[in-house]
Amino acid sequence: MSSTSSKKYKKSATQKECFSVEKIALSFTTEGEGTLHYYVSGVAAGSWTVRVGSQTQTVTATEEGGLLTFSAPAGSVTLTPAGR
Repeated sequence: MSSTSSKKYKKSATQKECFSVEKIALSFTTEGEGTLHYYVSGVAAGSWTVRVGSQTQTVTATEEGGLLTFSAPAGSVTLTPAGR
């Protein structure tokens, strides 16, 4: 019988910031026609700049759940936290 030791791993503030997707710019591509309704969760609360093609808009992610919702055409989508 072998014993297994478990180590507890605690992220430092620096590690958490480095690996946190919620505070960095995100990019993805969608396909379709007309206006699409986007729902992106797990982002930092506050203002975000959304760029899709030549369109730019500012939207606000909710404090609870970090939900970002917006409407835009299909294409290359870039989300950037305001101030970055």
